[in-house]
Amino acid sequence: SSRVMCAKKVYVEETQDGYVGFSWTHNGINGLTLPCNNPPEALVQLERYTGGKSIGAQMLPPRTGEPAYGLGTALKDYFNGNCPDFGSFPVDYTSISPFRTRVLQVVRDIPHGEVMSYGEVAALAGSPRACRAVGSAMSTNRTLYLVPCHRVIKSDGFLGGFGSGIGWKRMLL
Repeated sequence: SSRVMCAKKVYVEETQDGYVGFSWTHNGINGLTLPCNNPPEALVQLERYTGGKSIGAQMLPPRTGEPAYGLGTALKDYFNGNCPDFGSFPVDYTSISPFRTRVLQVVRDIPHGEVMSYGEVAALAGSPRACRAVGSAMSTNRTLYLVPCHRVIKSDGFLGGFGSGIGWKRMLL
């Protein structure tokens, strides 16, 4: 059945900055956390992102051929100050509206070290007046690092909002 096909898998990787949880389906990555103090905290954060859909998922490292294979290593590299290619990891957009999917795809293409305004993202997503809707889409982004929403700022150069606090946004930039 499709329910079995979409069974969520979860894993927690220890990085230099803490424990990062991530989840995936056969379609791609659908949850990533900021660094947490311990693995249970990372799993709780994933549950908040997924509405409880990963409760009971077995925590095993991704296997060769799975969408998340190599993500743990890439996250370790990222928190060691390197710039891994997160673009090679597919994102699962199946539960996201078409507009939000377009927005996330635009944001996914913002290169490391660059930023884009909410208005620029809206225009590239095909809805030039939808700046606030872009902000709303950013607030529900569950695949941080893969979709670098922290690279979207206000047109006046101010950082704008960030769900986990402006300090995290500043640090990620």
